[in-house]
Parts: sequence; structure tokens; C-alpha cells
Amino acid sequence: MASYLDGTTSVSVGVSIVLFNSVFHLSPWMIGVLVSGFQLAFAVGAIVGGRLGDVFGRRAVYSADLLICAMAMLVIIIAPNPAVLVVGFVITGLALGADIPASVALVFEEASAGRRGSAVAMSQVFLFSGVVLTQFIGIGVSDMGGLGARLLFVHPMVVSLIVWFLRREMKESPAWEQANVTVDARARRKRDLRLLLRQPYGSALIAITVFYVFSSVSGNITGQYSTYLITTISKSTVLTATIVSVGTTLLLIAAGIAFQRLVDRTAARRVLFILGTAFTVVGSLVPIAAGFSLWSVVVMLCATGVGFAWAGEGLFRVWTQEIFPTEIRSTSQGLTYGIGRFAIAGYGVFVPALAANGPTALMVVMAACGVVTALLGLRWIPQLTRARPVASSAGAPLLLSRARG
Repeated sequence: MASYLDGTTSVSVGVSIVLFNSVFHLSPWMIGVLVSGFQLAFAVGAIVGGRLGDVFGRRAVYSADLLICAMAMLVIIIAPNPAVLVVGFVITGLALGADIPASVALVFEEASAGRRGSAVAMSQVFLFSGVVLTQFIGIGVSDMGGLGARLLFVHPMVVSLIVWFLRREMKESPAWEQANVTVDARARRKRDLRLLLRQPYGSALIAITVFYVFSSVSGNITGQYSTYLITTISKSTVLTATIVSVGTTLLLIAAGIAFQRLVDRTAARRVLFILGTAFTVVGSLVPIAAGFSLWSVVVMLCATGVGFAWAGEGLFRVWTQEIFPTEIRSTSQGLTYGIGRFAIAGYGVFVPALAANGPTALMVVMAACGVVTALLGLRWIPQLTRARPVASSAGAPLLLSRARG
């Protein structure tokens, strides 16, 4: 459910900035600051939460962070000015970011052999489901201005509280307990850092991080900024933009389900990756070739969305779980998430201004990132080693094999 909340909150942020604009008269730069503030906070939360998940256990993280998230969303709901909005967005990002690495690691460790990739990929389906449900809510509140923006966050706030309540009875990951049964927190901190920095995991961390940065550019832009792009580039209404976004997200759910069913098959995974990067590159160039209109932007959103589902964050999550062992699984994913979100947040500050004044450059950047993603996924990532069941506290050696591309 962490991924569901990630999806619903990200869309709520994207739609709400348009609605809050009618009340607070936000400049393009202030919109960029709000969205990037959420992303930067998510990055910090992922780094800190990922590390805590390996040192103190998965349960130590996911037992409290969503309660903080719900309180932060309440701040957004009652925010009287943009400054308070920033505070609410930042705290929400911190809490959600902390939850993702620990919860995804737990899903992977609890899944049966041969189905772990599918189990992790299912989180992407939950993410897209959260997106589409929030878009339906967005349709209902699209004409309510600032009130509609506040109502958007009631849904994720309630879900956060429900999930937090249900999680109270969850137990620690057996894989984490087995790997740390005789090791105290101080010893784990020293051991994990040594393991993360030495080969083959040092180079793997760099490769996965670079992949995540470039593969997430188009997904982030067309996800969080889809409403803004449609209303700015094609001069459509918020209602039209939200309806379009719902349709494209339903396509993403179908693409995500296909990915989830095939990801544990090496050959099928590679085919989906190639198709995904091709969709991203070609789709990004459609508005340039056909002219910037509602329909060309819709084609771009559909193509890059499918590309993100097959060659983006879902595959990044699977690779991260497969490559890194239990002792550093949450830390490594938190670091890659964090660094990637820092980069995306930095770029995101300029997206509204580019969309308003230079959309051609924005599309070219998305296409170029798709090309880099293809090169990384076809040439570098497949050469990385893949962790088998991990080194135990008694010092059993790690068993490694080639990562599946």
C-alpha cells in the first residue's frame, strides 16, 4: 500500500497545484518549488528510511511513518497560505519516502522463489491504481478551486490512517531477522557500509542509480505534471486534462499488469524493456513532429506512460531487490531512490517554465533520457552480479550470479 499512497499523493500534488493556483495565484517558479519540495523531501525520507530499515528492521520504519504522513496531509488540507503548503508537502514527502524502501524489501523477502519479481512489480500496479482513483476524484473536484485541492488529500490521509492501523500487528521480515539474529545495531552499521561500498555492490549502486535517474525523467514529468502540461501546452481545461489522465492511467494499469506477469521470465523482461524505451523515445517526439495540440500530447502521455511501466520504476525496483542482499537491500534502494529523486526534483523546478515557454526542449530532453535508459538497461545492468540468499551473521559467503536483463 506504500506504492498506492505514493501514486495517489503524487497525483494529488500535481492536480492540487493547479487548483491552489486559483486561490494563492502561484507563479510557475512557486509551482516548481512546491512539487520539487515534495520530491526532495521524498528523497531524504527514502535515504533515511532505507538505512533505518536495514539497521533496525523493516517493522521499525513502517510502524510509524504513515501516521506522520496522515498528519502532514492534514496540514495541507488546512493550509492558509503557500508557506504552510510547502511545510505539508515536505513532511508528506519525508514520510512516504521513508516507507517505500522498507516495504518493498519486505514484499520481496516474503515472496516465494520464482515469483519475487512479480511480487515487487505488483507494487507498480498499486501505484497506478492509486493514480487513477485520485484522477477520478480530481474530476469531481476540478471546478471547486482551492476547496477541491484540499479535498484531494482527504483520500490519502484516510488510507494512511487505515494502513497504519492494520500494520500494527505485522511482524518483522524473517529474512532480515535471520541475517541479523546475532548482530547488534552498531555492528550492523559497520558491516552494511563495508558491504555496500565493496565490489560488486559499489558499481551496482552507481549503475542502478543512474538508470533510475534517467528512466524516471519522462515518468515524473508526465505523471506529476500531466495536468499542468495539458492545460498549458494545449490550452485545455483542468476537467479535460483530468479525464485524459484517467484514460492514460488505465492504459498504464494494463501495461503494469502485463509487466507483473512477465517480469520473472528473462526473455520477456528484455522484450518489454526494449519496447518500453522505444515508446518513451518515439512518444516524446510526437508533439514536435505533429505540433503541440491536445491529441499530440495525449499520444505522448500514453506512449511514455507505457514506456515507464515497462522500462522504468517497476524494473528498477525488481533489479534493486535482486542485486542487493538482505543486509543492504533497504539501504541501497533508499540511496538510489533518494539520489534519483534529488535529481528529478532539481530538474522539476524548471519543468513548468519549460512547458510554458519551451515545450520543444522539454520533449527533446525526455527523448534523450529514453535513449540513455536503453543503453544502461541493455549494456550495463545485465553485467551486474545478482545476490542469492544472503551472507548470514555467521559469515556464510554470498552466492552471486549474473543479473537478468
